[in-house]
Amino acid sequence: MKTLKIKILLLSILFTVISCKEDIPGNNDQPNNESKKYDLKGDITKNTTLKGGITYTLIGGVKVKDGVTVTIEPGTIIKSHPTEPSVAFLLFERGSKIKAKGTKEKPIVFTSGKTDKKAGDWGGVILCGKAPINMGKEATSEVANVTYGGNVNDDNSGIMEYVRIEYTGNIINESKEHNGLTLNGVGSGTTIDYVQVYKGKDDGFEFFGGTVNASHLVSTDCKDDSFDWTYGWVGKGQFWLAKQGSNNGDRGIEGDNDSRNNDSTPYSAPVLSNISLHGSKKSGDSGSMGLKLRAGTKVKIYNAVVEGFSKLGDIQHDQTIANLNDGSLLIQNSIFRNNTTNTFAYLNNDRTPANPSDGKAINHDDNNNTYSNNNSKTYDITTKAKSISQEDAWFDNVNYIGAFSEAERGTNGKNDWTTGWTK
Repeated sequence: MKTLKIKILLLSILFTVISCKEDIPGNNDQPNNESKKYDLKGDITKNTTLKGGITYTLIGGVKVKDGVTVTIEPGTIIKSHPTEPSVAFLLFERGSKIKAKGTKEKPIVFTSGKTDKKAGDWGGVILCGKAPINMGKEATSEVANVTYGGNVNDDNSGIMEYVRIEYTGNIINESKEHNGLTLNGVGSGTTIDYVQVYKGKDDGFEFFGGTVNASHLVSTDCKDDSFDWTYGWVGKGQFWLAKQGSNNGDRGIEGDNDSRNNDSTPYSAPVLSNISLHGSKKSGDSGSMGLKLRAGTKVKIYNAVVEGFSKLGDIQHDQTIANLNDGSLLIQNSIFRNNTTNTFAYLNNDRTPANPSDGKAINHDDNNNTYSNNNSKTYDITTKAKSISQEDAWFDNVNYIGAFSEAERGTNGKNDWTTGWTK
């Protein structure tokens, strides 16, 4: 009888080890067999390292708790479960950190776990920080009702470098869907560099307030906006590329201050340089649009190429027009080409036409070039370029318009900063 009890006890222990071996619920026990696949689920409450060369599966929504750092090694793949009914996402709460530092040769990839992958297969990646927003000191995230915002301008949510995020945009509710990368009140101590969102069902990148800066961003074939900001984002961006899919995509950039109160402070007021927005000329009533700036946003955009959209852009709402007139909204040293409607529309709150002050209309700026029907790949990207690095040392010192230098453009995408890690 004693022998039988011992055998039963041993079998019970063995079963427990096997059943738990595949789960990494948030601890320091790391897999050492790279042929295995491991699950991530629930809350991650202890510092965790995800090993390169291993595939991890998100079982529903996964939240990284305050004070916890998740380190993701180069070459790691994190995917959604192919049949799990709850929506997969990876969310970092205020006070947590992501350390996802891939390489050009071994990017970190977040993707769908389905065999037939498509936009909207899973949620996305969400960072929540303690930087200021204009909805009061704090707000609640669209995903998982998590608090974000605060008063820490240089708050640090970690690093994302050489990261690709694919097939995102699952539904949150009837009016909202996940973005590829959502940055909620993220601070300037965070590094976002060399990140691609590929085939998202909603926006590629969205900034909800905060002070975070971002460079070398690629939004490819996202069905809504390639880049979106609101609620007082005051960061900087350089080297952004948007490529809408065929007959797909809404806006290259959609910039808002606050749709509920256009005068909310701090105003959204990013500074962007060297961006390339390539549209789809989507058919239908709405069409595609290069830039939609509204709801009181401020912004300064330099060295942009905006081409191939149904409409070049709208500047909408009284406060946004006022920002244009006082110079806190401007687009200079840029090229607008091959858009079906190649001028900006200026609209009041009631969507009636507005008249910018003399000399403030963007198309009338002598530093901008407009090519109505120039299908040639050859156009001047250097003569009217402006380097703003002397005004702000965060920006790289470059002398060209758009996201790529003349030498990079000459390689037809075979040898530029997107090569090797993007799709």
